[in-house]
Amino acid sequence: GEEGEEGEEGEEGNLPIPDGLTPTEAGLLRWVRAVVDQVEAASQVEPYRLRVREKERQLARMSREQARTVEEEHEKVLKAAEERGIPSSLFPLERPWSLFPWYEQLGPRASCEESLRLAIGLRDLERLGRYLELGEERGLTKHNSRIYYEAAELRGLLEAEGAASARPGAVGLHDDASRAESPAGAAEGGGASATPPPRREESGAVRARLNDALSAFIEEVDTSILDRPPVPQPLLALLTARSEEWARLVRPGRDAARRDLILGMVTDAVGLSSMQTEQSKEQEQEKEQEQEQEREIEMERYIDMSYLRDGEEPTRWAFCSLGQSRRADDAPSEEQPRPTPLVDGSFYPASEFRLHARAPLPLPPYLHLSRNHFNLEWTGERRLKNAVMVLEWVPSVAKIAPLPTGAVAMTEAQKARLASALKLLDVDSTGLYERSALREALRSAEDLQLSDAELDELVEAYGADGGAKPPSVLSYDVLHEVLTSGRYRRAESGRYFVLLSLAEAETVRAVMHMRQGRPLVDGADVALRLRCLSAHDAIFDATENFPETPRYQASVSQHVFRFFDSAMHFRPAELNVLLREIPAKPSARRLFFTVVVACRRRLRKSWQQTPLAKLFTLEDEWSLLKLRAQVTRTREAIRKRGLLLHDAFLKFDYSRTGMLSLPEVYGAFEWLRIPVTPEEVLFFVRSVSADDHVSYADFMELLCPPAEEEEGWQDLFAAEADEGGDEAAAPPGGGAPVAVKRQLSRVTPKGGGELVRLAQQRDREEEREEAEFRRQLRLIEDARAERDKEMVVSSDFSWLRKTRLEGKPPFLVTRHACFYDCTRGREGEERGLPTGLESRGKARYARQGEARVPCLKLPSLSFLVCRVPFSKNGGGDHLNAFTLTMRAQTRSRRGYPATLTTIPALLAPQARQGARR
Repeated sequence: GEEGEEGEEGEEGNLPIPDGLTPTEAGLLRWVRAVVDQVEAASQVEPYRLRVREKERQLARMSREQARTVEEEHEKVLKAAEERGIPSSLFPLERPWSLFPWYEQLGPRASCEESLRLAIGLRDLERLGRYLELGEERGLTKHNSRIYYEAAELRGLLEAEGAASARPGAVGLHDDASRAESPAGAAEGGGASATPPPRREESGAVRARLNDALSAFIEEVDTSILDRPPVPQPLLALLTARSEEWARLVRPGRDAARRDLILGMVTDAVGLSSMQTEQSKEQEQEKEQEQEQEREIEMERYIDMSYLRDGEEPTRWAFCSLGQSRRADDAPSEEQPRPTPLVDGSFYPASEFRLHARAPLPLPPYLHLSRNHFNLEWTGERRLKNAVMVLEWVPSVAKIAPLPTGAVAMTEAQKARLASALKLLDVDSTGLYERSALREALRSAEDLQLSDAELDELVEAYGADGGAKPPSVLSYDVLHEVLTSGRYRRAESGRYFVLLSLAEAETVRAVMHMRQGRPLVDGADVALRLRCLSAHDAIFDATENFPETPRYQASVSQHVFRFFDSAMHFRPAELNVLLREIPAKPSARRLFFTVVVACRRRLRKSWQQTPLAKLFTLEDEWSLLKLRAQVTRTREAIRKRGLLLHDAFLKFDYSRTGMLSLPEVYGAFEWLRIPVTPEEVLFFVRSVSADDHVSYADFMELLCPPAEEEEGWQDLFAAEADEGGDEAAAPPGGGAPVAVKRQLSRVTPKGGGELVRLAQQRDREEEREEAEFRRQLRLIEDARAERDKEMVVSSDFSWLRKTRLEGKPPFLVTRHACFYDCTRGREGEERGLPTGLESRGKARYARQGEARVPCLKLPSLSFLVCRVPFSKNGGGDHLNAFTLTMRAQTRSRRGYPATLTTIPALLAPQARQGARR
């Protein structure tokens, strides 16, 4: 029996089992082969996954571009309507054709087509002629109306049939010739009820049918040589072509049903990995162009803002103040002393950080920024430094104390989201949560994997509140209290995290090295630790007396400062920290991120396709908990049904489109017996994808079990293998079984109309939020432009003359920039140019527009020569790029009024050398 089984397996895999192996060794060899086959299959599937992911990104990009184009075109229409005196209310953005006179324009044609459709159904020649004439009067032709075309063709056919039937003795195509020649004989035959005469078949016809049937078993041999490699075709396409080729030999009924069953099984087996994308040639060319653009080196995009660099010299502060405390000058006497750097303004809370004329963002109170990293007193647009070094600062080790924990204040919406999440985690609907449910709830809410000992401690601490309930479970109210009490979010008062500049971090580290073996500050128990954000929050240096930092507090510092540094890639646990510690609306978070990242020297990146998108879509940590509860309940329900995730997706994909629509997701929840509402279905889908569907990749990525749950899924593999008998037994090592039971039935969608209505309502809300967001951006940009214009108009550059020293050239050189004063000339003359600038052409000074000082006027074919004064860099030879900012007045051109404009330009080395010459 064993030899027979081995022989069969050898024939299937073409790799026989060597003789002399023990059963264990033979099983191990089969397992190795199965693993190799699985790895090879995964490598073959990976290109298709990448292709599908690329198509999804391309589709999302095209959707955004289309929405932007629609908005721009709508603004053009409104502007044109305003010029022509047409009310703009006739062109609503959400329903652009709602006010169009549909009935007056298309009503008569539609009624005529409906009458023609009725006449076609009745095959009434008279009606067809009458309504065709009416349709011709109303502008219907064969080219613009399919109904008109069908009616005209039917009229010609009916007229031909009437003419043929009117001819005497007409013979039909299938009429018997003898009856046509002798009508009397037909009458004598007894009418339609007479028994037809026996039919005789020729032996040649029978032989032809038999030869046709036997030809199905003959394989044609083609000896022709191809001039190019053959194009491989999918298995499903080959089987479909063969079935169509021999369709005449398939009898209706059982044979046809068996053929359809085979094709369906092949379709399910191949699944989504063999889906062939059907894109047009234009889309393929567009994809190739996008890939070529991505391969090119992307130049840094400078935003058109005049960044100021004055006042950026480092401000000194006493290192000993890190261990000192005092009250503010205007503080009442009963107020407790605070650390000196916080009082004198060397450090300030991160929640007070804001760009000029922008709004701050609420952040944890123990996060601070150094004034040298960003000074709140700066005005105008500023480049932001990268967040690299963080100083963990304890002014007094003896005064460290845990921050009080307690129930946080929650809104009604937050309470509803938390209640919905706990309801989903309560699988039995008993209101009691056993150890497995408790472990899953804490993992979803706090990203913690508690051990059995920690679960025992939790149950013992809160189990007494349950009264007569068993001590091994917690009630709904108790679990609600555990999740909102902050039990697992420990933090300490008296500990601060300060974002420093690189120069400050260098100085602090030098002092720490110099004071090794001695207190950092005499008479104070101050403790310091330097962390590097760009090195995964690695510890660079720390004092010997530094107390251990609570894990959660260190995590908050790392990820909030990374968000402040405009990072976009966060893990799910890190996003949960950001949602919890930045209690603001998603639009406020997005607005803060947008204005901050615009002031950094970063390449252009789109956050929509990064994990950061959840921070701008989910309201708070309870929304993320609700989503995770839905995922956990769905994954557990699929596992209890005995399905693999791949098979479950095929079962839920009723339309066989490779994506789960809203009704299909609702039907899946209903089939899995998960209590959800249509609003929760829409929340689930929109939290996973920007569109109203869930792709196969999103489905697998979302529901793939974590590492600690893999044992349960391996038990599922073994159970499925046991159902198939010994031949389907799972191989050693917990690999995939040889044969897996498939379910060919599909789950019926549910709630299509209601879900569509909710989706449209949500789309309108998102459009209003997006419009409000863009309005705020426009307000910020308009305010910035107005400030720049006012600064240009009212500036006399007297500060430049005041800073000039005796014996120095008449221009100001700082560490970052060089300023030239071009406002000291005389009107109508060329004299007055500062040293370092030379004019070529007819340059003259003039006072024009709203300017209060003379401005240099350069006619056509005139230019300036600027000599770079940076002597420490070899006269500029070691510099590879310059940013040139100038104030220029442009005349009216193509309908635009004259205006003052700030022009920033990036000069390449060649342009720089030309400027020097």
